[in-house]
Amino acid sequence: MIFNWLLRKRTTLSEIVTRFSRTAFPASSTPVQQTDFLALDLELTGLNPRKDHIVSIGWVPVKAEEIVLSEARHYLICSPVSVGQSAVYHGLHDHQLVNGKELSQVLTELLTDYAGFVFVAHHSQLDEQFLRIACERCFGKAPRFKFIDTMKMEWQRLLRQGKVVKHDALKLP
Repeated sequence: MIFNWLLRKRTTLSEIVTRFSRTAFPASSTPVQQTDFLALDLELTGLNPRKDHIVSIGWVPVKAEEIVLSEARHYLICSPVSVGQSAVYHGLHDHQLVNGKELSQVLTELLTDYAGFVFVAHHSQLDEQFLRIACERCFGKAPRFKFIDTMKMEWQRLLRQGKVVKHDALKLP
């Protein structure tokens, strides 16, 4: 009986990913003014998406070139492991995460409310990997995301100016 409930629950959760995946992203030729963006930031316990965890997710949507502060969100995530030394980087401690949200709840909101949005992140490859694995853990499958990487944009801008910069030298500021 419990197995059947879990199976139904997992199917319902996987439908969230399916709906997100069915929503079309804007074509690359779509003007920026007609594209919805979601600036996204994750805080992590480490850099390995297979063994480390998301401890915080924050986002703010940009619609029709307007930042929509009323829809900005920040969630602390109840972590299944101690943050350990990663607290040095993100400033979050275990006692702050005890009453955090379940990751599946936050991902459900993200995928439900922002299907079709282009996500914007600094070093987006890492954030995308963590989101994909988190979705696989929570929903049994992961959607395809579309990201713009602000780190790559800055690196390309500096190259156009004739500056030589190593990828690992670029920091968020």
